[in-house]
Amino acid sequence: MSNLLKDELRRVGRRPQASALEEHIVDEAPLPLAQTMTVETLRAYEAALSKLSDDQREVVVMRVELGMAHDEIAAATESPSANAARMRVARALADLARNMSEFKD
Repeated sequence: MSNLLKDELRRVGRRPQASALEEHIVDEAPLPLAQTMTVETLRAYEAALSKLSDDQREVVVMRVELGMAHDEIAAATESPSANAARMRVARALADLARNMSEFKD
């Protein structure tokens, strides 16, 4: 019986106490997009973004700037599925990349 008690005390001692999380945890760090862009790249991005259609611009901003998941984009844009939203994002990003390469040339 004492071995069972000792084992239980060891097991409980290894686990940290649970604590409640705050409702709103704010990340003060800049978004990954802001961390990686230079001024020239930002200008190229904005110029290329302005050449996209409104629908393409919307999904690019949701994915790249806001970091939304494909299922969230699907819900926000009334796409039939997360896969459909993923394909819309992929096509828009391909167009964006083409537009950015034109800007840098």
